[in-house]
Amino acid sequence: MSMLLACSNEGQERGGLTEQKAVVSLKPVTSFPKQISTSCREGIANIYDECGSQKVILENALIAAQATDTRVVILYGAEWCIWCHVFDKYVKGESNKFTYEWQYHDGDNLDWTMYDKANKQAEEEATELNEYFANHFVLAHIESHYSPDGVQVLADLGYEVNSILGVPVILALNESGEIVAEMKSSKELIGLEIREDSGREFRGYDRKLLLSELQRMHKLTN
Repeated sequence: MSMLLACSNEGQERGGLTEQKAVVSLKPVTSFPKQISTSCREGIANIYDECGSQKVILENALIAAQATDTRVVILYGAEWCIWCHVFDKYVKGESNKFTYEWQYHDGDNLDWTMYDKANKQAEEEATELNEYFANHFVLAHIESHYSPDGVQVLADLGYEVNSILGVPVILALNESGEIVAEMKSSKELIGLEIREDSGREFRGYDRKLLLSELQRMHKLTN
């Protein structure tokens, strides 16, 4: 786990010494698309390019993965898919407070703030998850709903798109860009999804289970 010790005036005095406060240092996750056009639909998208070529997004992700000896994870979904946003934030190491803003598929703009309270180890587990993902994967957001070729991208990879009942679909590719693993559903991994925290509705993952599943998927890419 990567940690930085930073001196701060906010530190508490103990025996004439200022206690150093630990500051978590998260690793940047390489993800695509790099930019999302503000002219696309209402310019409300945060993680998916709803207008551009998803084939180009995947190609750029594969190039980046080959250059860094990592593997591509496809987060196939949509801007209105809350669990797509949850996965994105979790692998990027966010914890404690989550603010989601997205447009639901009926056109309503929504926002939701959630708090990570029950798990006292949330920040430590978030850092470990983020470090593993950043070191081993490149993230490709492939849009399934509005984009001109999102469905076709998955079909071209040999995925049975007619079998998809909901999103996200999370896939790992090998060095050759072939699908070799799919993240198990919450029905297969009991306890993976967390839907309540401290008595309030929540959307999150058990980070230990998610990390274990990502490690399993990565082994299959080699």
